[in-house]
Amino acid sequence: MQPSATELRRLAQARWTDLLARRPDLAPAVALQRGLIGRMIDLHERLTGDAVPCPQIMPPRFLDAMASGVPAFRVERVALPVAILAPGLRDHAEMLERGGAGEPARHVVEAIDAGRVNAASWLAASFGRDEPAIRTGGIELGLSPDVLWLVGELAVAPFAARLQERCFCSSDPDFSRLAVSVAVWDRGYCPACGSWPALAEVIGGKRTLRCSFCGSAWIQRAAGCVYCAGEVSPTRGTPAAHPDPDSVESCESCQGYLKVLVRSDRAPFPLLAIDDMATVDLDVAAADAGYGRPPLPRLPGDVARAG
Repeated sequence: MQPSATELRRLAQARWTDLLARRPDLAPAVALQRGLIGRMIDLHERLTGDAVPCPQIMPPRFLDAMASGVPAFRVERVALPVAILAPGLRDHAEMLERGGAGEPARHVVEAIDAGRVNAASWLAASFGRDEPAIRTGGIELGLSPDVLWLVGELAVAPFAARLQERCFCSSDPDFSRLAVSVAVWDRGYCPACGSWPALAEVIGGKRTLRCSFCGSAWIQRAAGCVYCAGEVSPTRGTPAAHPDPDSVESCESCQGYLKVLVRSDRAPFPLLAIDDMATVDLDVAAADAGYGRPPLPRLPGDVARAG
């Protein structure tokens, strides 16, 4: 069960305190993340009941689509609560401007204030993980596509998390069938939204892939690289920089990598981002060795976008 907002704030504070004790150099990044995650927790708490309209669940259609590799959010069009989510676009852009993103983020704030961006389209593209659409829109508007992508993701992620919880963690008989589909999901990308995993968590010897966008957790059933199924090589990080059991799996076939973190408990949404930042040295080491994260996958049967 997802912790309450109060418990999430307590858990977040404990994680940041531990991180700063080990990595005081990350204090500016932690200060920015406090604001961003605090805003996301507030919105996640607000998104309950009718504010989270689910897709029209037709079990045979959903189960057949997911069996062919289509994530749940892509099977039917999802109506986003734009009026609730849209203010987060400006809030997060302003936080990023103050937190170090500077001029590119300020230009996004100015574009929002001038009415030059369509909030509904921006949120829909972010929810649908449509990176090319946001990149094209950013170029046309003279705005940073990377900032637009990050801002849109931060603004709509709490809704994606609530929708994932409602679809996959419900006691309703129709929704419970979707949970079975997740249990047998054998793709590297998220069964809910289609994102690549941010990292893998190993808890009590059990390994799950984690989506930082919607908070989903799923078991990697196919051996090898999550991106291309190629053979992976584990590399331990520097113990002085992070907990010793953490590692990176790298793939020579696609030059991708995945962080593997050993933890005592699962990080709830949106606190996975704290663990991700706490192990940034693993990302740096992977990048220095020539590895990276591939673009988001273009998926089979991507028949519906949010709207």
